[in-house]
Amino acid sequence: MKRVFESSGKKLRLLLFLNILFSTLYILMYGLTLLDLSVIMIIYFLTMCLGMVITFHRYYSHASFIFKNKVLQYLCTSLGLLSGSGSVFGWCAVHNKHHDKHDTPEDPHDTSKGLLKLITLDYDYNIESKYVRHLFKNNFLMYTHKYYYLLLLLHITVLYYFFGLQGVAIGFSIPSVLVVLAEGLTTYFLHKDGKPRCVKWMNWLVFGDGDHAEHHKNVKKYKLKHGDLSGWIIEHFLKRT
Repeated sequence: MKRVFESSGKKLRLLLFLNILFSTLYILMYGLTLLDLSVIMIIYFLTMCLGMVITFHRYYSHASFIFKNKVLQYLCTSLGLLSGSGSVFGWCAVHNKHHDKHDTPEDPHDTSKGLLKLITLDYDYNIESKYVRHLFKNNFLMYTHKYYYLLLLLHITVLYYFFGLQGVAIGFSIPSVLVVLAEGLTTYFLHKDGKPRCVKWMNWLVFGDGDHAEHHKNVKKYKLKHGDLSGWIIEHFLKRT
């Protein structure tokens, strides 16, 4: 049964398609109010900045800092899980292989495959254990990988029970689409010329990860030079001193 709910590339692509379809139909039928847009942006910030950039990327992939306590660590981890980007194991395996093989045909994020493939997650999602071996002792990460889609199903069920279709659209589907598409755009534009580069305007979209050339030079840096909101949050609120 655990395989049914286990995080995988094919299921992530299906989830993205379903979220795009549902979000589009919802917007066409009901539209979005200013309050709806505000809630979407808040959830996007929580799941992308705190969940993906800070926790999945800088903490789990690169161990660039240590959370000051477990409560903050697992809260931020949960935000990343609810972004619809997959499990920590899956995301970090792909990302760490990207660093190992960047801008080669073996790079899962090879930009020569084109923007469409990257924003639709149409790349090799094979989890190679050597890239996430440092995470295997974490039982929370193990269970949330095996039962990832059960977690999302419970989340969606709670949203629907309390807020109906609006809750599902505003609380999950639309922010999830934005996070996944933003990750694809980031992957493409930050390696568009076949090497890591700095794209300052991307910092607005991914909260500081736009200084990608500096990141590739030293993955252990939790705070980058240009407009790094995520690094500022880590330094002032999350990092163990």
